[in-house]
Amino acid sequence: VEHGTKFKRSWHRLTEYTGGFMNEKCSHDLDLMCWFKEHEARPIGVMSLGHRGFAQHSVNETSCAHCSRLDCLYRDDVSSYAKTVNGKVYSDETSKGIGQCIYGNDSDIVDNQSVLVHFSDGSHGNFNVIAMSGKHGRDIMIHCEYGLISGTLESGYLELLNYRTKEHLKVNFTGMNMHGGGDTQVIKEFIDCLTHHTPPISTVADGLRASLLAFAADESRIKQTYIPFNYDEH
Repeated sequence: VEHGTKFKRSWHRLTEYTGGFMNEKCSHDLDLMCWFKEHEARPIGVMSLGHRGFAQHSVNETSCAHCSRLDCLYRDDVSSYAKTVNGKVYSDETSKGIGQCIYGNDSDIVDNQSVLVHFSDGSHGNFNVIAMSGKHGRDIMIHCEYGLISGTLESGYLELLNYRTKEHLKVNFTGMNMHGGGDTQVIKEFIDCLTHHTPPISTVADGLRASLLAFAADESRIKQTYIPFNYDEH
């Protein structure tokens, strides 16, 4: 929950700085969804619902530092993420939300959203985000014709179940530090590109597609309608 409140503060809080919560926080998940379907199908449409369901009512406070409610679960500790110069916290145009009361800030982003991505082979992917969940993390379930793949980022493993043979397999992963090992892998691939001219698994075109899907999802959410998606990376 504490992690979710940070997206309602600092530069995360305004769509004009991030392109929206779906783009800033969840484009990675949409990118993964497309990667799972790579060479099989492409996204051709999006439907989405979402809104701001948490802290909608002001409590007439503007700053955690000046608030008398010391037991508030959402009291802000700016020391962990505020911008600093020579050890001193400072505020610029993008970081004015730092330290704001979660019930009285100027955030305009949603905090929960569901996205249904329609693929060209008739399959679909369903992504749900709850910023203010009482349990942080990422869960995944891939329903296939003959089996199921499931897991959580924090567990460090995936489970595979074969419907026909009833075989159950657990695959463990290593190097789960820093965003589930993602940060380490990104830096490794970048260095490999520079030193060995090895092309990265994920391209700029992939990243652009993920952001465009996020924008389409927000358009669908706002207009409450199905949004066709046509992306040609070439």
